[in-house]
Amino acid sequence: MEGQAEANHKTYGTLSRPDPLLDVLSLEEDAVAPPDSAYGWVIVFATFLTNMNIGIIYSYGVLVIPLADAFDAGRGTVSWGGSIMAFMIPIIGPIAGYLSQAYGLKKVVGTGSTLVVIGLGVSSFATSVWHIYVMFGVVVGALLRLTHPP
Repeated sequence: MEGQAEANHKTYGTLSRPDPLLDVLSLEEDAVAPPDSAYGWVIVFATFLTNMNIGIIYSYGVLVIPLADAFDAGRGTVSWGGSIMAFMIPIIGPIAGYLSQAYGLKKVVGTGSTLVVIGLGVSSFATSVWHIYVMFGVVVGALLRLTHPP
């Protein structure tokens, strides 16, 4: 073994460094085959959906003009929904941190993601601007913090 370890080293002046190509070849022999299950794809899909929640935060500006037209309100009035949501996310941070420590990250993120979808669904039935303030601003804004706890 010592002879093989010494053979994997090259001498550069006074420094002796391992030959990277020989180290890679020896790692391939010791590599473990990945498990043959679909659970890894479940994790990839869950991560994709969780990261889509970030898009909800940044895409509210796209909804302002259609919501203003639908509710016959000004753009500034409708924009308060996104502002309330942006305000709620850091306010709920300490609560989300406590919940993730008390109940575990998987439960908090899973519950938060599910409730965000429900909150967005309920906010689609809004008939007045204040419904957007409450459902999209307060409820969805607070629940988005649960999907990315500190």
